Amino acid sequence: SDNLFPQAISAINRQSAIHRGILNNKVIYTTGWGFTFDETNKTLDAFVKKANNKDETLRSVVRKIITDKLHSGNAFLELVTDAKKSFLNIFHKDYTTARVGKGGDTIKLHSNWASILTNRKELVTIPLYPEFREIDGQQRSIYHFKSYEPEYTNYGLPSWFAAMDSAGICYKTNKWNISRLDNSFISSGVFLIEGNISKVDADKLVKDLKAQYTGEGKQGKILFMTKQLGDAGKTSGSVFTPFSNVSDADWTNLHKQSTSDLIIAHNWFRSLSGIAEPGQLGNSQQIRNEYQLALNTVITDEQEGILEVLLKIIKSEMKIDDSFLKFVNKPPLSL
Repeated sequence: SDNLFPQAISAINRQSAIHRGILNNKVIYTTGWGFTFDETNKTLDAFVKKANNKDETLRSVVRKIITDKLHSGNAFLELVTDAKKSFLNIFHKDYTTARVGKGGDTIKLHSNWASILTNRKELVTIPLYPEFREIDGQQRSIYHFKSYEPEYTNYGLPSWFAAMDSAGICYKTNKWNISRLDNSFISSGVFLIEGNISKVDADKLVKDLKAQYTGEGKQGKILFMTKQLGDAGKTSGSVFTPFSNVSDADWTNLHKQSTSDLIIAHNWFRSLSGIAEPGQLGNSQQIRNEYQLALNTVITDEQEGILEVLLKIIKSEMKIDDSFLKFVNKPPLSL
């Protein structure tokens, strides 16, 4: 509703350790170890080694494209040339800065979409490839990579979208564990403070105790109550009554379940994510087998989608008809 869905996706990708670990490994394996190509073609060789005037290699730009596409289902590749098309530079554009324009034939870039209504000066509109437009003396175009999803025309959705709640559970269970550590594993409970103290003093005491003995957010909070002394100053003293905590197993099971759901939603493999169960550390053969499965399904599919676009651009804009380009893939363990 606030047009900040890409920012929300980006925040989720930074919060869940398991989710982020899977994404990082998918990016590493999908990016591969560079490209094989016709090195006798000096134009293509120079382009692979230097894809833009920022001295980024083609692999560096492609890695960012793959990262964005796996993270969000969307990635943006900008093409910059001159009127004579005497050169070609390609740049990755952060998916959180891009929005599809009305009509679906342009991409609008802005560094901070939260302030778009008060700051439209930075807004740049670039046509979708193969159309080019002169901006600041250069011809610019942009290609939008997007993961297909039924009912979504303008944007793609990440493959893991169905496991968004699972990513949230992983994040929340970690926060719960941090709260337990902050509270020295003391259960929440009721703290009855007895004594003739004023409301101001009582509020200050409660504030000081909360600062020292309660955790993040509302986790581990303690209910404080004050009780005035009885007749003749008799007192039974201040008392802390803890609440019993029997939910540890539920939290542990939730974390395990969310981890499994994330792996399934990512269409990925446990051994390639660095995840091991107690007593099931895996073996070299399992890693090789699962890597081969990932290569023949997820990895190759993503790579071919990138190569199709790159070869189209190289052929059309660089006038290289007989070019070929392939990712170099290596298994995590040698044979």
